[in-house]
Amino acid sequence: MGFVFLGTALILYSYVKNVYPHMLLCRLLFSLGSAACTCMMTGTLGDIAGGQHERGRVSAIVGMFAGLGGLVSGMVLIQVPYQLGTLVKDDAEGIQLALIIVGGCAIALACVFAFTMPNVNVRHSGGDGAVKYFKRLFKLVHSEIVSAVTKAPSLSSSFERLVTENPLKLLKYGILAGRDPHASRSRTSRARADTVLFTSYMILWVVQHYVDLGWCRNGQSCGAAAGDTHTLTGMGQGVCLAFAPLFGYAGEKFKKPTVLAVAGIIGAIGSLPFAFTKEAPGHISNFVFVCMIGIGQMGMIVTGMTLVNGMYINPKYRGSVAGVFSFCGAISIMIMVKLGGRLFDVWMRGAPFVLMGIAHLSVAIFSVYVRIVCPRLEQRDREMFAKEEQEKATRGSEPKSSELY
Repeated sequence: MGFVFLGTALILYSYVKNVYPHMLLCRLLFSLGSAACTCMMTGTLGDIAGGQHERGRVSAIVGMFAGLGGLVSGMVLIQVPYQLGTLVKDDAEGIQLALIIVGGCAIALACVFAFTMPNVNVRHSGGDGAVKYFKRLFKLVHSEIVSAVTKAPSLSSSFERLVTENPLKLLKYGILAGRDPHASRSRTSRARADTVLFTSYMILWVVQHYVDLGWCRNGQSCGAAAGDTHTLTGMGQGVCLAFAPLFGYAGEKFKKPTVLAVAGIIGAIGSLPFAFTKEAPGHISNFVFVCMIGIGQMGMIVTGMTLVNGMYINPKYRGSVAGVFSFCGAISIMIMVKLGGRLFDVWMRGAPFVLMGIAHLSVAIFSVYVRIVCPRLEQRDREMFAKEEQEKATRGSEPKSSELY
């Protein structure tokens, strides 16, 4: 459904006639699709991973390809509308054609997912899969219409049981799951806010440097800053992707609070010195700082997704927990971007990276607290993991020997 919303919104974008209400409605539809895809990227991770010992690796793969998608879209796909513009009348038609193509691909991908996505939630669909689920849904909708026309007894209770459980109950479980320090620690990882701050304010940081030198003017494009911006962001995101497998492996072999604390410390070491540096954007020290920021980002992304899909989360409510996890990320983006932009204007150009450094340190400190104060949770998780392996052995499977932490 998320990709259907995205694809529909992108296609409609190319036909809007005004900003309000057409563009606004398309943007709201796009936001719904984006929220669904972001939540379920995390929520379905546990369904795909075969067991607890595989979730670090699967999280690494998901984080790596999510970052790779950002790189490809920012460096390659952004040129597609202008390339298509050379094949049609003008750039405007090229942009319109690009939106239609990308929207169509999103809808086609939704169709692929309808047939291939795993469905382990048996409460509503009976484990039949997405296609049979929608067939049953269509039959109940048809029965509702027939019963309304013939005044037969209503099937609304059956319809409600098929469509959804009490949404307030699901939301309540997603929120209360934060009482477990493991789940609450995943919500504080705030990696999405890091990504937005890094990409948004890195550009401003470089441009402001050249404005201070007098090479560029405020309110005008700055060609001198383009090269340094692409180099810094490209290197940071490239190193970020390279470290995804390492953090996935570390999440399986070491205690997750330790891995998250290390990621937070690395990110802070990169963010805080970078915020106060006086060197030119192309200086070698800035490349080192940016790489460390990227490493810290990937560590929190991979470890955060692994924590959301831990043994302490009831699989039936994994989607709710993932939704609250993404909601916390969205809140952190709103706060960090607004506060970072304000401090950028009234304090200094490195202020957003000071916020990033403080946030990284906070995550590291909280992770150390959980690591030291909550050993009983680790023992409980080991017992749950051992029970899962024993059940697999009972069903005839051969469990892999690995440690939870």
